[in-house]
Amino acid sequence: MRIRPATPADYPAIASIMTGNRPDQPVSAEGLARQDAARGAGLLHAVLVAEDGGQVVGYASYTQYADSLDPRTVRVAVGVHTGTRRQGIGAALYDALLERARRQPIEWFKMRIRADQFAGLHFAARRGFVEYGRRIEARLPLADFEPAAYPDPDSLMDEQGLSLLSIAQYATTPEREHALHDLKWEIEQDIPIPEPVTNITFEDFRAQVLFASEFLREGSFVAVDGERPVGMLLTFSAGKGDLDIDLTGTARDYRRRGIAFALKLKGTTWAKNAGLRVAMVANDLSNIGMLAINNRLGYQRLPSIVLLKRRI
Repeated sequence: MRIRPATPADYPAIASIMTGNRPDQPVSAEGLARQDAARGAGLLHAVLVAEDGGQVVGYASYTQYADSLDPRTVRVAVGVHTGTRRQGIGAALYDALLERARRQPIEWFKMRIRADQFAGLHFAARRGFVEYGRRIEARLPLADFEPAAYPDPDSLMDEQGLSLLSIAQYATTPEREHALHDLKWEIEQDIPIPEPVTNITFEDFRAQVLFASEFLREGSFVAVDGERPVGMLLTFSAGKGDLDIDLTGTARDYRRRGIAFALKLKGTTWAKNAGLRVAMVANDLSNIGMLAINNRLGYQRLPSIVLLKRRI
């Protein structure tokens, strides 16, 4: 076995390992390439692979994200092919990644491991990682979702003088795109999460959200008061007919009026009518308001995602 830096030619093997570790969240080589293309300049990123007999059997990576940037911190992932586990491959990859990271201005490693992946949690604990938070993933089989069991979201908003428009309907001018970017940042600053939050540039917002290939312009919605956007729901395609709800929230002076519930109901209904299979969402354990909305709509909780960190 040898460990070396990854190249784009390794993406199919890396995607296969990722999908094998989380079959409910399939990854494609094309998706990995798009992430590379969208990554902002100056963000730390490295990927190593373990190769045995010419075959990639594992990978390890560290990455920074523009919307949660701490210059001293990277998020780490280690994955090994299901058929070659318990042979020390993951340990060797992690050690090589750690050695590489210590040549950079990196102070903290962070990892995310699902609570039922006991081998991964044990792997992290042995290397000094400690828990600092949890995320709650939930899914809703859309065949089981009955929109008629809920109030009509458009009527709920009409009673308040608001309208629900798709992003495709609303984001038709640069001024409106800028208004969406500003609203997204206002919402993100108040989400109760144990991570730093940073504002991506307007150009990155257009590239990574509004015009990203996975972004669902017809299935993402904005609550509008006149011309002003006061709430938004951003959704992406997660592959295999799945909907990934990325962000739901409202402007500070419009909260506690049922807007977030109406937006999520509107998006979930759209997904069912569009013939999608499953809607998925993730929120931090401390975000009790959004977790309550998910429960009301029938989203079923999955094993939590354990957030871990260690100082290197």
